[in-house]
Amino acid sequence: MLVKSLEKALRILLSFEPERQSQTLLQISKRTSIPATSLYRFLETFEKFGFIKTGPDGKSYQLGPAQFRLGMLAYNSVDLREAAKPEMERLAGVTGESIFLTVRHEDRSVCIQSAEGKHRVRLTQRIGTALPLYAGAAAKILLASMSESERQIMLKSLKLRALGPGTTTERSELEKEVRTIRSRGYAVSREEVDAGSSGVAVPVLSGSGEVVAALACGGPIYRLTDKKITGLVKELSKASRIIGQKLS
Repeated sequence: MLVKSLEKALRILLSFEPERQSQTLLQISKRTSIPATSLYRFLETFEKFGFIKTGPDGKSYQLGPAQFRLGMLAYNSVDLREAAKPEMERLAGVTGESIFLTVRHEDRSVCIQSAEGKHRVRLTQRIGTALPLYAGAAAKILLASMSESERQIMLKSLKLRALGPGTTTERSELEKEVRTIRSRGYAVSREEVDAGSSGVAVPVLSGSGEVVAALACGGPIYRLTDKKITGLVKELSKASRIIGQKLS
């Protein structure tokens, strides 16, 4: 026996598609056959729990962060998460810093696995946390891994807003950073997402050589000195190779 209210709620969420990532109240109403007055109450509830968010224009609706978190729990690359977990835990133990595994979802970098560091002051990131592709070491690895044509389209569509004091908000500067990342094979971020935090990331390659994820280490900026970052790049690269071999 179907629960009618739950059926309506699911129809609302399922009305969002890759080609319909942003919808107005009337558009959702038309696609779900739910009256606008009833639909508005559903949307308010979804917003409260993070499943729906209001778009930048204040008139449309988009899927919210809670959707990402649930989606990542059922993410179709469970093998990637499981392959990475032992190395991530080893890295967290060796470095003392938190380790994160992220993948690209459209124009976002989404955390699918994490291992917390041992320090009292440390970075944390929930599975499902999504960040724009221009902010943070892991995100920029994923941006740099895109093909030239795909990346240019993405760069033109990204709205560069400051998340932290170190966020790159100039498109030309971001393009320069991406070229550097592609050349040296790793990315560094300093206060790009949060004040006082720093990170370093490397790509994770599949057996075919495709970048499938970014492996990152994050911590307070006073601990992640240039000297420590050099060592972290070596550790992350070693772990990335081991993870990649498991995916072959």
